[in-house]
Amino acid sequence: INVTGNTESTGTVNIKNWITASAIQLEATSSIGTALSGGSVKINSLYANNIVKGWVNYDNITPTVNDSFNVSSVSDNSLGNYTVNWDLDFANANYAVGGMVDDDAQNGFLQFVNMANGSTNIRLINDASALFDSNKSCILAIGQQ
Repeated sequence: INVTGNTESTGTVNIKNWITASAIQLEATSSIGTALSGGSVKINSLYANNIVKGWVNYDNITPTVNDSFNVSSVSDNSLGNYTVNWDLDFANANYAVGGMVDDDAQNGFLQFVNMANGSTNIRLINDASALFDSNKSCILAIGQQ
């Protein structure tokens, strides 16, 4: 797809196959593009750097990837410690990562450590400040690739 000039359109675009970031050129002045000149952004607009670039739904008990996007693998390092390996690396280690823990038996939170271009090391910590494996954790990442 190649769109140039001042083009406005409505409708839906369906992309059925994986497209690498280098295959899509986003214009700086479009509502789907990079940040506008001067660093300003339009409210409620979609930009290349604010789209979720990778996510995983992971069962820490078995350990199994239930579903994912842009994740090549998940390494189970030890109890409550695992690494998400990104299929397409980020441009640097300054991307944002968020997530949640789903476990019926105990409460917990995620700690993101040792972030690198191609991976993020994650620890699951319960209310007693101990590492644990949860039934499910969901992770997502946003940043420049």
